[in-house]
Amino acid sequence: MARVYPLEALLKIYRRREESAERAMAKAQQRLISAQRALAKTQESWQQFKEWWPKQEEMAYASILEKTISQQKLNELKEQGKVWREQEMSLEKEVEDAKQSVLEAQESLENCRKVYRDAVIKVRKIEIHREEWSEKVFQEEMEAMEKEAEDRPWIMEAVEIEV
Repeated sequence: MARVYPLEALLKIYRRREESAERAMAKAQQRLISAQRALAKTQESWQQFKEWWPKQEEMAYASILEKTISQQKLNELKEQGKVWREQEMSLEKEVEDAKQSVLEAQESLENCRKVYRDAVIKVRKIEIHREEWSEKVFQEEMEAMEKEAEDRPWIMEAVEIEV
């Protein structure tokens, strides 16, 4: 008669944890990919802006060179340059924030990988124990059958006839 493995419920729990850890690891991988894409996009925008605004500023100042303009027009031009510099700094901060998001996503992925590895190890340990337990139970059953056969030899003859 087959016996039920006494730690089967624990094994099921460990397997669920392993599956959960695997799903969490996949989500963390997707978050990392998203963060890396966002970083690349932000860096590209920042780089394009860094190349664009100095040219715009230079063209604006070149358009007024050797011309008489009002102080108000000059102040507006200076103000526009200040706005562009602030916009560049804002984009630079976005890049730094995106880099931080990538680092956090990488750290999260590493933590998820560790949790998953630990879960796999726990499941494997229980599975090994179950295999050892099964072997032990099988050996005990075989010994019991042999002992019973010694006590009642006609049973073994009946088993051999059926086979």
